[in-house]
Amino acid sequence: MILDGREVPVPPGASILETARAAGTTIPTLCHHPALPPDGSCRVCLVEIDGRPGLHPACVVPAHADLVVRTDSPPVQAARRHVIRLGLGDYRPGLGKTHNELLTLAARYNVAPPAAAPGRTASVDESNPFIRVDHGACIRC
Repeated sequence: MILDGREVPVPPGASILETARAAGTTIPTLCHHPALPPDGSCRVCLVEIDGRPGLHPACVVPAHADLVVRTDSPPVQAARRHVIRLGLGDYRPGLGKTHNELLTLAARYNVAPPAAAPGRTASVDESNPFIRVDHGACIRC
């Protein structure tokens, strides 16, 4: 596979995201987790693929040797900024978070959080004694 102008090996059965990571290229994600099946819902991992119109989620597209992929082109950066801006729209950071990937990506892509508080207030579900679910801190992936 050609990834950002360099040829990289494709691990058997790997996605573009996994191939990029194995080659040392960072593609940002929010919803991807190795213990869960990929679904591409956050859209932060969008990439360009030669010969295919539009942008594609790297976490769900199978990699193969014939692909030519760009992970950080101006259209990809613009799409990521847009997705991050949408994610911040109704978002409030969860309590007790030491690391917040959405805010880290917002800083990386120079996307300012909204000046005003979210327009709607999301509930916090504390009905379970073991799990606290803060829907305002959810990016709805």
